[in-house]
Amino acid sequence: MNIFDIREKLKNLGIEKSDCKIACREFLPILLDKHQVGITLTLKKSFYSMNGKQKVTFYSKDINSQALWNRFTNKLNKLVWKSTYINHGRQLRQICVEEDGNGTKHRHLHGALGNFPKDFDYRTLPKLVKKASTECFEIDTQFKVDIADSGWVEYITKEVKRRDTDKVLW
Repeated sequence: MNIFDIREKLKNLGIEKSDCKIACREFLPILLDKHQVGITLTLKKSFYSMNGKQKVTFYSKDINSQALWNRFTNKLNKLVWKSTYINHGRQLRQICVEEDGNGTKHRHLHGALGNFPKDFDYRTLPKLVKKASTECFEIDTQFKVDIADSGWVEYITKEVKRRDTDKVLW
């Protein structure tokens, strides 16, 4: 879905462009009808990388959240869909929102996931999330898996500003 489609849907719903937070909270439930699971991933405050013989420190403000979320969901798709993801392109639906409290909070990502296989056992999801998050070195060990409902939309959009939706990783 591109920005033109989003604007058209908002226009058809009669939502004004002036308040992005209200528009986002009215638009995301339309998308979240197909998302059953909410997930919260915390990011490490700092991590190290060996560049030759030199040890380089990276901080959470340097992390590209969109690339990290894509890498995490790629790993999770491989664990959930197995060979169907690789061979037939079946994958999870996803929405992600970044939250950092404008530099005052521990940086973390909220997401909504859907389109699970019909025979999927949701009790195994926390183990799969843990395994996928350990393969992404920027993600800390703390995570939470919840049910995505209407309250989840309000919770994940609490940092969306009135004039922009930069926190939502479309």
